[in-house]
Parts: sequence; C-alpha cells; structure tokens
Amino acid sequence: MNTNHCYLYKQDDQIIGAALGFVKPWHQGIEYQLDNFFVSPAFQKKGYGSEFLKAIKADMHKIGVGNIILETNKETPAEHFYLKHGFLSETNTRALTLVCDVN
Repeated sequence: MNTNHCYLYKQDDQIIGAALGFVKPWHQGIEYQLDNFFVSPAFQKKGYGSEFLKAIKADMHKIGVGNIILETNKETPAEHFYLKHGFLSETNTRALTLVCDVN
C-alpha cells in the first residue's frame, strides 16, 4: 500500500530504537497506526524514547497526520510512557480487540 512509515533511531552507528507503523485514513482524518515502538534496554529511562517519540510526532505533523493510535497492555511501563507523552486512553470507545486461537 506504500503507506508504511518506519523509523530507525541511531546514534554513532548504534541502533537505539525502531518504530514500525503506517498511515491510514480514518473517518476523522488521517492517522498513524504505531504498531511497534522499541528502545534498546541499554537506552531506556534516559530520555531516548521521549526524544524518539517527539521526532515521530513532529514528522507526522509535518505530513498532515492528525493522530497517532496504538495499542499496549494496561498497567505496564509502556502504558505509563505513552500517557506521560500525551496519549489518552480510549478504552472501548473506538475499537474492539479480538483474538483468535489458530489451533
């Protein structure tokens, strides 16, 4: 679909993190579905994740994307990280997560 927007965060040829996602239309405009966001354990809790996410937000703003949407587990460090960075919980207001056992 050519809508992917993936990022690699490097410093001095060392990979610090990666973000995998894609831009998609939504009834309220265009949004970025952030599927995976990684920061190497050696760089966590040092501000690198915040800097990386800020850069992604700026890039999305620059191309006219109004929202970033993602899923994460409740009561985890990831949830607290995203809430700290302006994400709001919309539990059961926009989507339903369904899981199917393939066995």
